[in-house]
Amino acid sequence: MSISEETALREPSARLAADTPLDRLVEPLQRIAERLRDEPTRGVPPGADEPLLRTLVAATATVYAAASEATGGEIPLGEGVSTTDALVLACALLRAHHLNPFDLALWFTRGEAR
Repeated sequence: MSISEETALREPSARLAADTPLDRLVEPLQRIAERLRDEPTRGVPPGADEPLLRTLVAATATVYAAASEATGGEIPLGEGVSTTDALVLACALLRAHHLNPFDLALWFTRGEAR
């Protein structure tokens, strides 16, 4: 990862002028998410079936994990993810890999000073 990419990950203001493949993906996804937050009864957009959502979550998780490893730690998500959304996704990810809260606790302390 380049220095400019690392800076963009740590400093949101550096993202304003970016035009990367990820930037081009994020904008339409943000519009979909905003629509779902504004009108949750509308449901997911047409074509957002289980295989597509699995691929989207898997790719996002891989990008986030790679960026976290490259910068030496977690990248704070801030206010962008609601508590409910975070827990729904965390539970789905844990279940998908047959993990439980104990397994999560082992990873949760990863990287903390002892």
